[in-house]
Amino acid sequence: MRRVPWEDAGGRSVAEVAEVVRGGGVAVVPTDTLYGFTARFDAEAAVERVAALKGRDEQSPFLLLVSDLASLGRLAREWPPRTVLDQLWPGPVTVLCAGRPEIGARFLGARGTIAVRWPRAPVLVELLQAIAVPVLSTSVNRAGQPPLTDPAEIAAEFGPGIDLLADGGLRRGAPSAIVDVSRRPPVLLRPGPEPIDLNALERRWQRAEQTPESGVP
Repeated sequence: MRRVPWEDAGGRSVAEVAEVVRGGGVAVVPTDTLYGFTARFDAEAAVERVAALKGRDEQSPFLLLVSDLASLGRLAREWPPRTVLDQLWPGPVTVLCAGRPEIGARFLGARGTIAVRWPRAPVLVELLQAIAVPVLSTSVNRAGQPPLTDPAEIAAEFGPGIDLLADGGLRRGAPSAIVDVSRRPPVLLRPGPEPIDLNALERRWQRAEQTPESGVP
């Protein structure tokens, strides 16, 4: 396992992590919430490595990180109007929407939904842009155990199983909120670090339905 410092935007570590992940490797990086295992979503061997490290079965799908709204069309077959998504993203909010069947069982929930997040953290967005495809992201822990927040503990527990650890220091924080927008009105499945006004979200959706608008590119 290689270990690099997690630097500011434009730092060399972004290029190092991107190279590992683009090549089908598994990295651990600080996200906009906690540390996360990271692998490109279309690298099956890397996805299965993460599942094995966590001890995670196919009934618990992984979420996906994207760097912009345009990437959503590659993953989803249905999504809310753009003005609705603009109220949630970018930020620490994971959205459930109807997924494309071809993305695979590791990312599809029982109702055919996918979990997607467009983060706000500039360095993380820069990394996602450098990788240039959506990536798997999941907390760094064994199934049923609390997430690890200390790089030293992550290295001790998972070092032999990963290719690179981007060390951003101790990461205290809450997991992202989860909002199901595959249903109307939207449903908050898990609160996160920022409040979400579901009533305002539904009102915005209703206004969008009355006014034609361009969808996600």
